[in-house]
Amino acid sequence: MIRPTTAMATPISVTVLRVVWGLTLVVVPGRVLGALRAPDRSIGHRRIIQVLGARHLVEAVVARRHPSARPWMVVVDVLHACSGLGLAVVSQRWRRAALTDAAVAGGFAVMGQWAESSARSAKVPMRLVGEGHDAGH
Repeated sequence: MIRPTTAMATPISVTVLRVVWGLTLVVVPGRVLGALRAPDRSIGHRRIIQVLGARHLVEAVVARRHPSARPWMVVVDVLHACSGLGLAVVSQRWRRAALTDAAVAGGFAVMGQWAESSARSAKVPMRLVGEGHDAGH
């Protein structure tokens, strides 16, 4: 079983990665669609990519200002991944882009969960057996 470590993901590293990805989607949506070999790179589809990028930027701001909301972002990322998988099932035309998007969203969900687990572990002090106030009782 893989145990989360600080080297894998921290809340800050996930937030920074989310900002970078969000800015990429907002600033160069056409290039993202090109890299995904999307079948349609029209202005409408570029706007959709920009909206997804803006969502990542909003999540990054919320995560930074309200750390208690971070577990809910994992839920949002899982739901986003599921919607990508759903699109891949129903649209052969968009399958590649949808599966890639689902993988990215799933990656954010996994990193977010690891970051939360490692953050919780860091806050819980470890005690040795017999150590503390109830030792010997």
